[in-house]
Amino acid sequence: MLAEVDQTERLGFSRTPLGEARRRLSNEGLTTGQEGRGVVVSEVSLDDITEMFELRLPLSAPQPSPRHASETLGRKRATIASTVASGDGTLTQAATTILLHNSLEKPGRLSRSQDSTREPDASEDPVKGQPMTVIHKVRVYKSEENLARAEQLAHKIATVAADPVDVTPEVTDMIINRIIDNASVAIASLNRAPIIAARVQALTHAPTTNGKGSSVFGISDKVSPEWAAWANGVAVRELDYHDTFLAADYSHPGDNIPPILAVAQHTGASGKDLIRGIATGYEIQVNLVKAICLHQHKIDHVAHLGPSAAAGIGTLLGLDVETIFQSVGQALHTTTATRQSRKGEISTWKAHAPAFAGKMAVEAADRAMRGQTSPVPIYEGEDGVIAWMLDGPDASYEVPLPEAGEAKRAILDTYTKEHSAEYQAQAWIDLARKLHKEHP
Repeated sequence: MLAEVDQTERLGFSRTPLGEARRRLSNEGLTTGQEGRGVVVSEVSLDDITEMFELRLPLSAPQPSPRHASETLGRKRATIASTVASGDGTLTQAATTILLHNSLEKPGRLSRSQDSTREPDASEDPVKGQPMTVIHKVRVYKSEENLARAEQLAHKIATVAADPVDVTPEVTDMIINRIIDNASVAIASLNRAPIIAARVQALTHAPTTNGKGSSVFGISDKVSPEWAAWANGVAVRELDYHDTFLAADYSHPGDNIPPILAVAQHTGASGKDLIRGIATGYEIQVNLVKAICLHQHKIDHVAHLGPSAAAGIGTLLGLDVETIFQSVGQALHTTTATRQSRKGEISTWKAHAPAFAGKMAVEAADRAMRGQTSPVPIYEGEDGVIAWMLDGPDASYEVPLPEAGEAKRAILDTYTKEHSAEYQAQAWIDLARKLHKEHP
């Protein structure tokens, strides 16, 4: 019986070769209709065995292709070859990127890797045995538990900032690229209303007699560094055009550059110190973003920027751990705000929010340098950030930070934009432009 559906289910064949076999049997007069059974194979003699053997070819399904025109197969082969070549080219190009190279050659940068907390073995390969990222477990403590200062996250951030480790050449190059990128997107926004307002505000605050003052995009006048951080921070952020890092939360680590650069100009710091400060700012913000989600609790992501910028300023100025610790605490305490600036009716504050965090970081460093203290412990306290703004008193987080002596390389994990839109929209914009060219 040659009922196609039943046979394909029983034998596991596709209906296509079975149907073709049935048609060939019929064409050769080898089938017949039988009442109650449908189409069946008719009786055959030994003389028909040769013809029956040929049925194996369509049933085994390797033979349909020769019946196609050779030119059709040629075009298909060419298409497949072109696709393979294109894919190989893309893979080859991707394999040459510095990010992939670093990930493969330096697995210590994978903060949650199995070996992330082990001591480096001097007998190992120099790359694999290098100092690695350490995971710091952070939770809420009651006041009577009296968490030691050295165990507090803000203090660990300050310790990383005070570490005099050199910046690698590839990180130095990337920082220079990001300074240029920031300046470019800032210049593009100079005539927009939020930037004009911030610039006018900054112009009313002349530099102090103890410093050189800081530059503001678009004008030649120098202003006080915290107000330069404010005006330039708004200019950098306005067009949503600078760099990004996405993990547990969102971030634009390039927001660290305006406050750190403003302080560097005001104090006459060297280019080397500026590079070190920016490397710290990126390192701290990226690692906080990897570990602590703010948007889940509707806290604006600039809450990670305040501490990172304060830490970067501490590195720039060569401050001691205690001073940076107090600065980080105040910067966090004053820059936690809701995400409503990014919801509903979007206001001009969206561009001002990171600039405000940068300005607060400058003021926090200034205040700490004058011996003033901040809420402690700011993250872990029973009325602190984790307990009341994040996951609550029973929560814990694992925050990766560089071990002592480990180079700060987090900037290499961040990425710039091709278009003035949030990072998730970049591919869609590329696709839309491509489709428009193909289908105007």
